[in-house]
Amino acid sequence: MQKKKTQLSKEIGIEIRSYDYLSDILKQKRFPGFYNLSKSILPTIYKEQVNQYINPFAKAFTFFEWKKITEDPRLNNFHMVSSNIEILLENRVINDEYFSKFKSLLRSLPEESINLYYQCLSEEMNAGFC
Repeated sequence: MQKKKTQLSKEIGIEIRSYDYLSDILKQKRFPGFYNLSKSILPTIYKEQVNQYINPFAKAFTFFEWKKITEDPRLNNFHMVSSNIEILLENRVINDEYFSKFKSLLRSLPEESINLYYQCLSEEMNAGFC
């Protein structure tokens, strides 16, 4: 397989990399969170809003929910998230079943693990990496 990859790479004149290589590069880099990217040039977005926005238990909008959002007269088409964070959060639906399971699991961990989890979250938010 390696021989075929090398031959193909030479014929086309490109370098063929594995997904592992890409993953390794991404792991080495830290990407600034949305909060830091937008706070200097766009409307103010508060850390609490970012925390709500990136909630992994939020459900995706259905077509009809999104259509309702796009028909809101307050909607600004410029910088969709930063300009409309309030509207997006107002319409956000959380998957309570999975969120409850997560909270239950978190409460079942040893206190030291729970404290470490919250410490890491706090450091990430304070560093601007979400």
